[in-house]
Amino acid sequence: MQYALDQAGPFWTVHVMGGVYNEELTFVSGGTSAGPLTLRNYLSEVAVIDGTGLNADAVVTIQDLSHIDVIGLEIRNNVHNDAIGVLVDGLCQGIELLGLNVHDIHFSSDPNAPVNDNTNAQPIIVYGSNASSALNELTIADCEVHDCRPGFSEGLAINGNVTDFVVRNNHVHHITNIGIGLIGHEGTCPDPILDQARSGIILANHVHDCISPYAMCGGIYVDGARDLIIERNVVHDGMWGIEVGCEHVGKSALNIAVRDNVVYNNLGSALMLGGYDYPNGSGKVESCLIRHNTFYHNDTQNAFEGELTLAYSENCTIAHNILFADNSNNALFYLDDALPLSPGLTLDHNLWYCPGGAANAEITYHSDSYTGYADYQSGSGQDTNSPFGDPQFTDASLPDPDLHIASTSPARDAGDIAFVASLTETDMDNEVRVNGTVDIGADEYYSNTDVAEASVSQGWSAYPNPSYGIFELQGPVLPAGSHLKVIDARGRAILTQQLQATDRVQLDLSAFAPGIYLIRIEAGDLPFVAIRSVVQ
Repeated sequence: MQYALDQAGPFWTVHVMGGVYNEELTFVSGGTSAGPLTLRNYLSEVAVIDGTGLNADAVVTIQDLSHIDVIGLEIRNNVHNDAIGVLVDGLCQGIELLGLNVHDIHFSSDPNAPVNDNTNAQPIIVYGSNASSALNELTIADCEVHDCRPGFSEGLAINGNVTDFVVRNNHVHHITNIGIGLIGHEGTCPDPILDQARSGIILANHVHDCISPYAMCGGIYVDGARDLIIERNVVHDGMWGIEVGCEHVGKSALNIAVRDNVVYNNLGSALMLGGYDYPNGSGKVESCLIRHNTFYHNDTQNAFEGELTLAYSENCTIAHNILFADNSNNALFYLDDALPLSPGLTLDHNLWYCPGGAANAEITYHSDSYTGYADYQSGSGQDTNSPFGDPQFTDASLPDPDLHIASTSPARDAGDIAFVASLTETDMDNEVRVNGTVDIGADEYYSNTDVAEASVSQGWSAYPNPSYGIFELQGPVLPAGSHLKVIDARGRAILTQQLQATDRVQLDLSAFAPGIYLIRIEAGDLPFVAIRSVVQ
């Protein structure tokens, strides 16, 4: 494989036949924006790069190169301190890691080896170490990262001068520390102004069973990064679900949006927000937005954290969330009283619930402790427009709850009537975020409209699906006089067009908002075609 990479360049695709390759791979050239260099498995064959016995720094290395795609490979068995599965570092642009299976990257062969800040391994790590230009246009998608012991490090991490990146639809699980990490202020980039991962989207990842033996950790962890959107992820059976913090004194994490996520059944709270030891032992968190999430049955260790653990932050808003605190203490949330009170903290338009009832709800709000939800509202001045009630989930039973809401849920149409969704924001199912008045929580309720129908393809398909708006429809030849109709999530026909006798139709929905649409083709007396399509 290394020989093939030594010959390869722009427009090349190196196909790797199925088998196990005991090699350490280093890319020596890249591609171009028009013709990337691609390394991938051949067809659907399982091609494994195995680091057993090599003591390699990284099994796969991409350094100071651009426009490289690595697709469909299994990468495994690099076991020593500072071991790496995939390394992307330096002056890079247009790197795509797609459909990789990375596992058994360990800092030690001993599962019980002691852990400290000098014991590390990194299954996938991206370092923006160049001060002259950010590592940018990075995509990590459809990968599985699992069964790794990274010590003080993370399963998948982006660190330093990295911008304009997407981490999408990855499955990260059974990591003995943080699942996904977005990091700043560690000195990775020599220019401290640029030393933050930023302008990134962490979208639709499934993160679970990320449990550290030595400290609380987040399934998804922001440590000093900025300008991120963390949306439509599912995080469960870990420690903290999502953590937004900043470890470095005098620094901050800034402008992080955590929205439309589902977080459940974690040992700690669903969300940990703030500088844990500000100002002397950590940095702070600023201008973050936590909205439209569904947090359920967290704090399973019954540590009085409830669904939120709040440390020191400035100008942060927590709104439109469902927070179902199903712990033995009826604890809703905890705002740390050992730190300065967070200025500009706003909680409102949330739906709170605990099975013990509103009168028995426990809230620690800085120096004040409240028993009773109404007492908390009046005493703190927070959550004045936030009802208390059972959100009526479709099926709340663990381990696999269905956290969609019922038509009679108090979360339905209970949001701020002035709410306007962000341009790209959808609910947990990638459906249009606002249906009437916006709902509270990750799910926007829809009745059984045409869009909810199962697809009836009749041999037709839409590609790609999801798409950014341009779909190629292909199928059996239609008779002349057929017509096409596009139906939105509210059951409205938003586009109709006549079709010629054809087996191929190009459809442009890029002008419409992201969401789920039904493409319906009708052809005389023939059975109709219905394709459920997603615009993202």
